Amino acid sequence: MRARGTFLDWMLQDRPKLGATVRYVGTCQICSEFCVDTPTADEAREWCLWHVDATGHIYYELTATEYLDAVLD
Repeated sequence: MRARGTFLDWMLQDRPKLGATVRYVGTCQICSEFCVDTPTADEAREWCLWHVDATGHIYYELTATEYLDAVLD
């Protein structure tokens, strides 16, 4: 993705130093408890299933966060 500023050309790139550039978090919509961020959506979903078994709470949100750096092109 590129954007043109007034004087500089910027570009967004992944942050490979973090390992996975997309991290996932499962959050219970009833009690707001959440899992630590995970490298895969499946791991966050597993936490949601563990939490429903432990609490009976049935509403969840899965959030993906992508980490990027803005660099001059």
